[in-house]
Amino acid sequence: YDECGDPIGEDDHPVTRVFRTGRPVRTFLHGIRRPDGTERWLSSNSAPIVADDGTIEGAVVGLEDVTGLKEREESLQTQRSELLRLNRINSVIRGVAHEMTRAGSPEDIENALCGLIATSEPYLFAVLGQFSSSYTEFIPRASAGVGDEYLESMLDNPDAPPLDQGPGATAAKTG
Repeated sequence: YDECGDPIGEDDHPVTRVFRTGRPVRTFLHGIRRPDGTERWLSSNSAPIVADDGTIEGAVVGLEDVTGLKEREESLQTQRSELLRLNRINSVIRGVAHEMTRAGSPEDIENALCGLIATSEPYLFAVLGQFSSSYTEFIPRASAGVGDEYLESMLDNPDAPPLDQGPGATAAKTG
């Protein structure tokens, strides 16, 4: 199977390609599932065996188990993604600290905070407000991002669960 987990078709198999093109296929990465259920990643190199008359009479294949390397690459990618996420969060925190030092009022701070979050990956919108004591109403104080109509459509959506059962109310209830 390939890196997406899809089976490798016969036409894409390295040996088939060697016979079709007469050219070597180098560092072809693919996964296999062994009879005991374990998965391994292999890098294969295939080259034609050419007869004196120029026809391909066979192929030679070398396989290298690169499972450890593949696992280290995946671990590094996970770490890189986490570092990027933390860097985005850190950037927002620095922006909030900066805005708090120059903002003139609590409203300015709330607007700046919403603006910073709404312009940070992966967010499109931010709202700051307060729930009623029954959590059935939400009163926004500041928002930024894709627009006020977005907030209204979220609050007035008949297909959405009741406000007091949504993620915002749950967060507010549980702290």
